[in-house]
Amino acid sequence: MNVPTDGFDVKVNTTGTDTTALSMMNVVLVADTLFIVIAVNVLGSIEAILLDDSTLDPAGGNLLVRVVRTSDTATAIDVYVTAPDTDLLMAVPVVENAVYQDSSGFLEVPAGDCRIRVIPTGYQTIIFDSGTISLTAGAQLAVVGRPSENQISSIDLIALTGDAANPVIELNDNRTQL
Repeated sequence: MNVPTDGFDVKVNTTGTDTTALSMMNVVLVADTLFIVIAVNVLGSIEAILLDDSTLDPAGGNLLVRVVRTSDTATAIDVYVTAPDTDLLMAVPVVENAVYQDSSGFLEVPAGDCRIRVIPTGYQTIIFDSGTISLTAGAQLAVVGRPSENQISSIDLIALTGDAANPVIELNDNRTQL
């Protein structure tokens, strides 16, 4: 979508109504730059995270991943993107100590089979485990941690793809699969 760069207003309405849930006045953007707006929090306290979504292409065989924390239900977290069988005690998190509304820059990671795991900072208890997933070379993903919609996990992850045909990928918590 093309928008003016000299300032404009953004308004988000409650679904099916004219009731404004979020209003951002005189938003100024940089020309020829992609942005993403993520609405966070419950309806009565909704806020927006505005992120520069412009990147360079990743090196061959890699993809770009950014982590955005929209869940305020857990303590600070560390996020790991590893090979499926990597022991977390030997791994380095791609994002450390993320708190509510934090976002990382884009991180270049190898494409192929991987596993995304989330733990509270300073602990070893996994609170989200994607199990083995396959990531496509050249992709650009915003992995969003949001409040869980189930009673088993404290956090859910989705991946925003930027692909109009498939804009959101639900990442299931493999710990809850029976």
